[in-house]
Amino acid sequence: MKFFWLLFFLGLATGVLLSPVFAVVIFLVPLVFLKRIETKVLAFAVIIGAILGIRSVLPGSYEMIGFVTQVRARSVIATDVMIWKDNKWMRLKHNVQVNSDELPLGYDFYAYGEIESRVGYPAYVLTPHISQSTRRTLQGFEKLRAYLFIWRERFQQLLQKTLKDKAQIAESLFFSQRTLDDNLSSAVKRSGLSHVFAVSGLHVAIVYGFLEILVSIFTYRMIPRRIITTILTMLYALSTGPTPSALRAAMMLMIWNVFKIMDYPVHPLNVLGLVGTANVFLEPYSVLSPSFLMSYSGTGAIVLLTQKLSKKRLLQPLVVSTSAFIGVSPFISLLYGLNPLSPIFSIPAIYIATLCLCGLALGSIVNLLGMIGLSEMLLKGTYPFLTFLEHLIHFASVFSFTLKPNIVAYIFCCAFLLILFWHFLHNP
Repeated sequence: MKFFWLLFFLGLATGVLLSPVFAVVIFLVPLVFLKRIETKVLAFAVIIGAILGIRSVLPGSYEMIGFVTQVRARSVIATDVMIWKDNKWMRLKHNVQVNSDELPLGYDFYAYGEIESRVGYPAYVLTPHISQSTRRTLQGFEKLRAYLFIWRERFQQLLQKTLKDKAQIAESLFFSQRTLDDNLSSAVKRSGLSHVFAVSGLHVAIVYGFLEILVSIFTYRMIPRRIITTILTMLYALSTGPTPSALRAAMMLMIWNVFKIMDYPVHPLNVLGLVGTANVFLEPYSVLSPSFLMSYSGTGAIVLLTQKLSKKRLLQPLVVSTSAFIGVSPFISLLYGLNPLSPIFSIPAIYIATLCLCGLALGSIVNLLGMIGLSEMLLKGTYPFLTFLEHLIHFASVFSFTLKPNIVAYIFCCAFLLILFWHFLHNP
């Protein structure tokens, strides 16, 4: 079966969405016993996804412990969460949004408050009455992530010291940190260039490519070069939280390199499906996260359309940005509003962002080695590019127009995307 993992991933995601009406999913059980293998796989995946999406905690007052992985404006996202229920600690299989601005990134925490369940990501929301954080209890993987967050915090302080007023752009570009002021944030939304500041496959791929060039200076052998580069890229993705799109991109690179080292042929869409399957098992309700949806749909469109539409390198940037735009257009049109000129402005923005990311990545590595002076010099070298990027955003926001979110545009974009997928995956 050519696209087993892609079909299994789509089935899992559908099952999670149908989990609130689990009784409907039971009627799919007979389909598992049909002869057609595609129908069996899809039905089985939907059932598994619905089971993963079942919620084990009812709304109420609970004690909670967990680990802070993302900080938002007035809340944080916690993973590895456990709650006190029936006189014992019970692990939740879903992430939790904690409505508090007092819990720092990379800390374990204890909180007591009201848990609410919702249809969205995260699946649970805690409004704490009391909360306290500490790093004393960190162990294993949490300790590694805490060290990454400490490094991130120190590097952000260096960015603020070196780049002054452009530090907010650098932090948003490199870490997907929501530090843009209201004026610039509004301009980014109007320009249709929000994807440039959300750490995604684009950022991870640029950092990976730069690191591979850097590592190749010390070793030309493929296997050690790819192993070292993949590990460093995965650490960078983890330092972002990780965001769903950054984790997806890093895992795709890791799996793709494993198959390349083994010299085993594999279709990129199957790799995308395998990574998506792993993501759903790790956090089922991530399928309701806008960044998750846009990351996978955009990547799928890029993988499929760029192989078919253009073999000329000069046209690749236009094809890639247009493909990504087509892939994410259904969700953008429904949630944020569609900017038809986004692919055009994305081309220069991506080139400038690439130069900035390479400079920031090299500066972070040099800083990690203790060469602070050289790191500051490299970071200052990104200042003119960050300034140019800021001017481009304001220029695009003036000459762009955005269609307001509406269901008609969503249906049209979905239909267009499905027709393209059917056409390019169709075997004559």
